[in-house]
Amino acid sequence: MKKILILLNAVVLFAASLSFNDEFEKGNYEQSFHLAKELCKINCNDENLNLVLAISADKLNKDDEALAAFNRVLILNEDNIKARLYLANLYFKNQNYEFLYDEIEYLKANLNNLNQEQKQQLQNMINKLNSNFSLAFSTSITYENNPLFSNDKTITIYNEKKEAQQFKNTKENGSFSNITKLNLEYENEYFISDFSVNNKVYFKKAYPNTSTFNFGIGKNIQDFSFRLAYEYNFLQSSSLYQDFDLNIMYYKNLSDLYSLLLSYDFAKGYFFGLKDENYNEHNFVIANILSLNEHTYYFNLLFDTQKAKDSINSNYNKYSFEFIYSRILSNNFDFNASALISKVIYKDENLSFLSKRKDTIFQVDSSLIYKINKEHSLELNVNYQTQSSNQNIFDSNNLLSSLIYKYKF
Repeated sequence: MKKILILLNAVVLFAASLSFNDEFEKGNYEQSFHLAKELCKINCNDENLNLVLAISADKLNKDDEALAAFNRVLILNEDNIKARLYLANLYFKNQNYEFLYDEIEYLKANLNNLNQEQKQQLQNMINKLNSNFSLAFSTSITYENNPLFSNDKTITIYNEKKEAQQFKNTKENGSFSNITKLNLEYENEYFISDFSVNNKVYFKKAYPNTSTFNFGIGKNIQDFSFRLAYEYNFLQSSSLYQDFDLNIMYYKNLSDLYSLLLSYDFAKGYFFGLKDENYNEHNFVIANILSLNEHTYYFNLLFDTQKAKDSINSNYNKYSFEFIYSRILSNNFDFNASALISKVIYKDENLSFLSKRKDTIFQVDSSLIYKINKEHSLELNVNYQTQSSNQNIFDSNNLLSSLIYKYKF
């Protein structure tokens, strides 16, 4: 009986081995990862099994599992060049420069064992490491059925100081717009800096175009990241403002399935010529991240508080819950969807309504991303936003549809 069980177990292992290799060769990394991981629970001393598991995990952005599997490959065979190249890329991605340099030195010392393609991969990595620059460009065509959604405040009411407040709640005709973004990043072992330009132009001249410039510098220290940023915003036919921002974030993988993200953000905004609207803002985020094979779920709690001298419209607390779902559909396609609901409670009474303003905001978003190759991608995005209030002049909604092209240099 014992011999029969051993034989059956061997047959099962052989069938599973054929199966995960077959799925891997087809590019079905979700299946090859799952099958290889299950097989590894029975016997994890096979070099090819760990290599397939590691590469599949890498393709699915499961960095911790990929790192562990690649290290097992090198324990079994320290001269596995494919594993060392993937491992070097993984260290580069996670900015683990100390181990990255070790891998590069090993590969340079063993150039005779690399084929021409692998030599080119190594040279590309060295070039990236030496330049430390990355540049991304995107342009999109967007249609909005209510372009004034974020600006819909233009009728006159008087606050407790008898000063005029301008609000708009008109529903205008829809319009197409073009949004162009350019982002430049520089990083080394000491800091990360970035500069971005965002320009939005409506096809109908009646709507305000916007331009935003942002510069930031930050540092990653183990599980923490810190970033200081400055933003300059130009809203045509309205106002200019600048924003100073400090962000502190903590991210930790607590298990193979669960990660925790904590974030605090402080912003101080200045409006040119509108000092009463200058504001201080604090934002807190608790994100619970659950990863199940190719599926990733985010359950986020957000709290935002803002205070300005113009207290009627800026002195508020905002409580939000956000759910995000992300899935890798294939090597070329990703899908993302999210839903956000917020309750905004204003602290001061508006004498024009003899009540405190309370808003409810709801937003849903979905996107399908087609990765043409490492440099080029296309994204189809649909977003719906609605905002209601007990002071009903603020009721508004907007539906946006965007086709976005991205190029990463």
